[in-house]
Amino acid sequence: IDGLRQFPMILRALAARNGTTLNLEALSLELKIPASSMRRYLELLERLYLVQTVPAWSGNPQTRTVRSPKGYL
Repeated sequence: IDGLRQFPMILRALAARNGTTLNLEALSLELKIPASSMRRYLELLERLYLVQTVPAWSGNPQTRTVRSPKGYL
């Protein structure tokens, strides 16, 4: 795994956004990490069962659907 020094930063940032919509592009800009690397880190955290993403949904068909999933640590 490249960039293990960035891993604690990523975990802290995800913990601060626990339960909110997960915007990987904004998170990668904030942490100064490429978006492609951020996606790989998130996939690794999901496989380690440290992060769970919940797909976007709405019970009301009249509301605008948000396309970003929510992330839980």
